[in-house]
Amino acid sequence: MIETRSNIIEINDISDDICEEMLRFIYCNEIKHLDINALDLLYAADKYAIENLKTLCIQSLINTFTYETTAEMLI
Repeated sequence: MIETRSNIIEINDISDDICEEMLRFIYCNEIKHLDINALDLLYAADKYAIENLKTLCIQSLINTFTYETTAEMLI
């Protein structure tokens, strides 16, 4: 694996902003933009098995579900 030689891990399927929010949660136990990034953070939390973050994201999505937001997520 190239990561073992270079100490660099490429994450291509998660944006820099989402990675930053995920790391903020891991190190500081806080999230600044959960209302905006809940779906993308849920994807990242699921990928890296961060259960507490997954729970927060799911709760945020449930609290903000409307017909409009659901339709936007399906598009």
